[in-house]
Amino acid sequence: RIHNKMMYPHADDYIAFMKKYNGCEGDIGNVWVILDCEEVFIETNSYEFDDRFSEAIMIGSNGGGEYFGIDGAGNYFVTPAIGGPEDTVYLGKTLEEFLGGLNQYFA
Repeated sequence: RIHNKMMYPHADDYIAFMKKYNGCEGDIGNVWVILDCEEVFIETNSYEFDDRFSEAIMIGSNGGGEYFGIDGAGNYFVTPAIGGPEDTVYLGKTLEEFLGGLNQYFA
């Protein structure tokens, strides 16, 4: 299922990052970031993310209950494990914009 969703054309910068670095984990200022779609896929299965985000791929988390994703239109977002679509915050159209917005979001 991950591989099918990774065919999204809007995730090119994320896919290029994952191919080069195979994920990452670390502090980007105000938030801890884990970019590992396989680990996140396992975690989010237990929270029924497929029902909430059927047109999205989940790409990471902060390790504390907030998950990161890319929707079908290429918008990067952060959302809590428990909550609804109204709790989702969109933070950019590129991985770079998203990481900058994520740092500000958790400031």
